[in-house]
Amino acid sequence: MYKNQWQLATESALYSDGERYAPFRLAFEKIGESEITPLKKVLVLGAGLGSVIQILSKKYQCNAQYSLVEIDKQILSWSEVLLGQMQIQDIKGYNEDAYAFLINDKSQYDLICIDIFIDREVPQKFLTPKFFNHIKSHLSPNGFWIMNYMFKQADKLAELQNNIATQFKNPLSIQKRENIIFYGKNDLGIKKTN
Repeated sequence: MYKNQWQLATESALYSDGERYAPFRLAFEKIGESEITPLKKVLVLGAGLGSVIQILSKKYQCNAQYSLVEIDKQILSWSEVLLGQMQIQDIKGYNEDAYAFLINDKSQYDLICIDIFIDREVPQKFLTPKFFNHIKSHLSPNGFWIMNYMFKQADKLAELQNNIATQFKNPLSIQKRENIIFYGKNDLGIKKTN
């Protein structure tokens, strides 16, 4: 508990920080309230303690159907309990690998948030063109996607940007310390900002 909100952290990484969780808070601010509030279906890959859903629900009064995918059963349970205590409704948790979920799921979403880490690393399978193809196939025609990534090597970052570009034109990005948050709208050529 820190400043009245639950955090999920290790010695080297912060996975969840209530409504303060900067990567998604910053991306939502850039996308804007008029786009966020009316969302109907949201997919969150990597639960943490539900920070993404807390921000959407509390700050933007977004009353979407939330699908929360988390490979760690205990973390998913904590997230569901915490969100339930906050009276956040319409949440469906899935205790499975996010990649496997995307392969088997047939739904489309207005927003897909990707926050998958092992320590400070995003597993390689979530950085490939095939993964971004799965993301695109699950987005509604005007759906948004957001991905939190931690920058370590310039060549790896360039490879990731190229892989994203195989499916999404001109993704936007925000840098906050070592985090780079990529985001964009399905099939729209959005110009890059700093």
